[in-house]
Amino acid sequence: MAKTSCVNGHPMWNGDGKPVLWIFRTGYFREYEEKHPNTVLAEDGYVPQIYDLCEDVYKEELDGWYCDECKSVAVFCENTRYDYVLKEKLPEYSYDQTEDWEEYIALRDDDFEDFQEFYEKKKPFDAIQSYRFKYTYRLSPDEKIILAFDQDKKPAFAYELKRFIDFDKQNEEKEEETENDPPFDIEKFCQMAEEEAMQMLGVGLDYSRSSIHLLDEMVLRIRSMYKKKLIDDTVLWNLAVTLGTYYGEVMLKDLLAERGLSWDDSEHPPVLADKGKGTIIKPINTVHHAMFVSEASANNYLWSDYGNIRLLADMYLSK
Repeated sequence: MAKTSCVNGHPMWNGDGKPVLWIFRTGYFREYEEKHPNTVLAEDGYVPQIYDLCEDVYKEELDGWYCDECKSVAVFCENTRYDYVLKEKLPEYSYDQTEDWEEYIALRDDDFEDFQEFYEKKKPFDAIQSYRFKYTYRLSPDEKIILAFDQDKKPAFAYELKRFIDFDKQNEEKEEETENDPPFDIEKFCQMAEEEAMQMLGVGLDYSRSSIHLLDEMVLRIRSMYKKKLIDDTVLWNLAVTLGTYYGEVMLKDLLAERGLSWDDSEHPPVLADKGKGTIIKPINTVHHAMFVSEASANNYLWSDYGNIRLLADMYLSK
């Protein structure tokens, strides 16, 4: 199970019976069946399932998320994310006018289970062609509009692209920024963390292990501000460096320095490392992920609410 937020800031869960979207490009299965004419789905009642045919296939293994709050859709594909929101007005396209658009099927869990029962011992494309889906979806060539057609091939509703994220490009830009970062000033960042704590919580930081729980409180407030768009990515990252540096210093003073760890600023951002033993701890990254409810690492590496900074510190500092 994993968690992220929709483009409008509402929390979304994926897995464990929660809303998910099974999304498949119809044309892929036509092409697959031409190359593998003897493939039959769930021939022995179990494998292969239709999603098995998409596994590790470039741009065909789609990870869909659905927001029950605002009905928006998030689709992860390779190292990109597409966020679509419902259009208030239907575009003036007929079914015939969208023949050159890519066609998809998209099913919620319950509907997908019904389709699974139907396609057992059928060829994949034959199953898609013969099943009576409530809706089929067509994606415009520029990927900005999704138009849903009902069983009578009449437009039912539409989505428009609200946000597109290329995580590879984001990472490249961040690497370029970090190459020009000023020297890592631990004392300065820790002082800034103390000032942030006083401003947000009205308390000081005393570099004790118990003070780490205050970072969790600050992170929750910062996360809320970010979701409400009161701060941008740059401010979020600067706060992560500030609080992450303090976090690392507390762990060093408590135990990790005795274990041979120290700051290694050859990494971006700096990490705690014992190169002799190969031990690396990333306090700044940890704080950033907690703030961001991260959507970027790998395809869709996500931070969940069950993890928090204090619990991670207890793990690192266990003797």
